[in-house]
Order: sequence, then C-alpha cells, then structure tokens
Amino acid sequence: VNGYHVGGGSVDDYKTEVYPAYGKDASEYKVLFETGSGQYYGGSSQGYMFTIVGTKGETSPHDCPAARGKTEIGQCTIEDDADIGEIKEVKIYNSGDDWWLFTSLTVNGNHVGGGSVDDYKTEVYPAYGKDASEYKVLFETGSGQYYGGSSQGYMFTIVGTKGETSPHNCVANKAKGTSNGCTFYDNADIGEIKEVKIYNSGDDWWAFTSLTVNGYHVGGGGRGQVQFCPIMSNFVQWFFVQFSKSVDDYKTEVFSIQ
Repeated sequence: VNGYHVGGGSVDDYKTEVYPAYGKDASEYKVLFETGSGQYYGGSSQGYMFTIVGTKGETSPHDCPAARGKTEIGQCTIEDDADIGEIKEVKIYNSGDDWWLFTSLTVNGNHVGGGSVDDYKTEVYPAYGKDASEYKVLFETGSGQYYGGSSQGYMFTIVGTKGETSPHNCVANKAKGTSNGCTFYDNADIGEIKEVKIYNSGDDWWAFTSLTVNGYHVGGGGRGQVQFCPIMSNFVQWFFVQFSKSVDDYKTEVFSIQ
C-alpha cells in the first residue's frame, strides 16, 4: 500500500483480518523451501510463523503463505523493520495441527537444510552462510522387511582431515527399497572427507545398502543385517551381510570413506 509492505495472508469467509504494514525501507527476507515426498509430509498453505534471528536481534513472527503439498517447491517474502544484523537462525512456530516436513529451506540464500515442525510446536534451525560448504548425501535403503527408517532423526557428522561438521539431520524418505538423499551445509573447514558419523536419535533402526557423500563412497563400519532365508544361496546371504550397513536405535556408527 503506497510502497508499504504487508506481505502474504488470507481472509476467511465473513471475517476481518488485520495485517501490519512495514515501511519502504524494511528489510526483505526471501524464504525458499521444498516439501518432502512422503505421503503425510505436506503442510497447510499458512499458519507457520517465521522469526528470523540475527546477530543483533530478531524480526517479529511472520506467516509464510505458500503451497506446501508434498514435493512442492514454495516461497514467500517477509518484510520487517528490525535491524537484526547477519542471519544466524530461523524459528518456525506451527500455529495449527498440520505437521510439515521440508527437505530444504533457505532465507536470503542462507542455508537451513531440512527439518519439520510438529503441531503447535516451535523449532529453531541454524542458518549457514552463502559460503558454507555443501554436503550431498545419497543413499539406498535396503529392501528387507524391517530395513526402512524414519524420514528424520539420523544425525550426520562429516569428519575430515582438519576437523568435522556439526551434526545435521538428514531429512529424506527412508522407506525400504527407496533411493533418496539430502543436502546440508556447514561453515566448518574440515579438509578432505575421511569418515561419516551417523547418530540414530530415535528407536527406528535403518539399514542402507549404499551411501555416498559428495560422491565419496562409504566403506567399512556398521554391521550387516539379514534375516535367514533358506532359498538364498550362502553367497547371496554373505553378500547382504557384508554390504548392508545399519544404524541401531540410539546408537552412533562411524563409517570410513573408501
């Protein structure tokens, strides 16, 4: 209105809504995200209140109206008068009962990664700068009856010759027999990748038959899992035991890079 920014919103049937207007010099925050592909990952088009936290302060909470159907790529723009400095965190409050899981999220190019917001809960995610290192994790979940894992809760730490990253949630569909991946970012200079640590923070055991990080193949470590099948040859059983890795409930496994 006359150059003042209101942002997105909605007006329900026979209702009145009041929206604040931010000045022409207000700071702009562009939020981009991708919703996960699982059956129940999609969220509502609104009701997720974003607060951008910086080194000098934070914005007011802002709704981020956008399409959040499963696998959809959505975006919204937030305007706020506060001088928050450099972006360091994003707080998301789910004001309703529609759980939402996203596989990627950025704010003004700062990388948040994947996560989820449960009903009537607030989640806080660190934001990594535009120059942060990118780690692309690709994996294939085993096809055994119980090999599938949860979509989240497996915390990846990438270990290098000079240090290691913070733990990062790898949010992705891990149903049995699926090939998928996740991408996360970290500001640490770790040198060359040499190991991957995976902590299972829940009670959903997960077995994967392949895993790479930035094209590097995960080698030994973990423990193979197979249920005895009398019609399988001894060699085929041995192959699955040797080449299927897993992360047990509330355990940390360390895998070397080949």
